[in-house]
This record gives sequence, structure tokens and C-alpha cells, in this order.
Amino acid sequence: MAGTSRVIGVLLWLMLTMGCAFTQLESESYVDKSAPQRTFNRILVMAQISDYTNRTQAEQAFVERLANGSTQVIASATLILPDRKYTEAQMSDLIKQYNIEAVLLIKLTAEYKQRIQTPGSPSCTNALVSANAALLDSRECNIDNFIDRPTVEFDFRLYDVATNKTIWEAATVTQGTNLSGFPTLIRSLADTTVKRMLRDGVVQ
Repeated sequence: MAGTSRVIGVLLWLMLTMGCAFTQLESESYVDKSAPQRTFNRILVMAQISDYTNRTQAEQAFVERLANGSTQVIASATLILPDRKYTEAQMSDLIKQYNIEAVLLIKLTAEYKQRIQTPGSPSCTNALVSANAALLDSRECNIDNFIDRPTVEFDFRLYDVATNKTIWEAATVTQGTNLSGFPTLIRSLADTTVKRMLRDGVVQ
């Protein structure tokens, strides 16, 4: 019960494109070697991203990549309403109701544009690109031979609800081209992170 309460506390705290992208881990991921190896049948994916649309896109990307025949993965956006405050008891009821065994916490720690020097003449152009069936206006600027590349940094933690332990941690940096929207960055992020989780043996 204490383990469930600890995880619920973390969850309550978390509630307060045509381009391409590349994701790298900032350092080696942490794996709790003392934790017993087990297969989680139900994983809750919860992203701490202030923009609700971006949050749902991020959670769905991980749901799609983590789910397999024996594991059901649930996006927190399908259970937790963005405009409602939940008590610890209510969060406990949700975890019990859906038999959540592990929680993957995804925290956006930084979002910025990194200026990269490029060859060529200074110029600015507009491009209409498609991202998830929506048309987006993307502006590419090359000023004094520089372009700005969208960059996002994330921290990850995988909690085992039964043992109240963080069994896996990682930090990532994802950078796209100046035509990359958030969906492109998230696809790269999810691909790289889930591959590392599989390699580390914390998910099946």
C-alpha cells in the first residue's frame, strides 16, 4: 500500500511533419539490477507536458510501441481529465481499477531551438507540410548562415508499483530539422527510448 501511495504522489505532482529527427541518450540508462525480472501486464504511460495535444501525442506514441500480446499499455490522458484535480484516494482507485503494475513517467525538461551554422546565402522560406493529417506552416530561416533546429529534452522513469522502486531511468535529447514539428520529434523519441528499454530488459 505504501508503494502505491508513493507512486500516486508522483502522479499527482506530474499533473500540476515532414521533417526528420534524431534522438540520443545523454548517458547510459540506469537499470536497477536488484529488481526481480518480471513482465508487466499493464503499464500506465504518463507525460508531463503542459500542452494537452502534445501530451496525448507523446503518450500515444509510447502506447503503440510498448504494447504487445501480453502487455496492455494505457495512456494517462484516457483516464485522467486535464481540467480535474484528483485526490490521492481517487488516483489509488484508478490504479487498482485498471490493475496498473508499472508507470512510465515522461517529463519534458527543456524545449528550445538550437542554432546551427550552415553554408549558403541568408534566406527565409515558408513551407506547408503535413503532420498527422493536419497542414502546418513551417518557416525555415537562414540568417547569417545559421538555422534554428527544434530540440526537446526528456527525462524518463519506470516505476514498479508493487515494489515502489524506480527500476529504470534515462535522459534524452531529440533534435529535428527546421521542418520538424512536435509529432516528428516524438516519433523519434519513442522509437529510440523503447528500443533502449527493450535492450535493458525492463519491458518485453
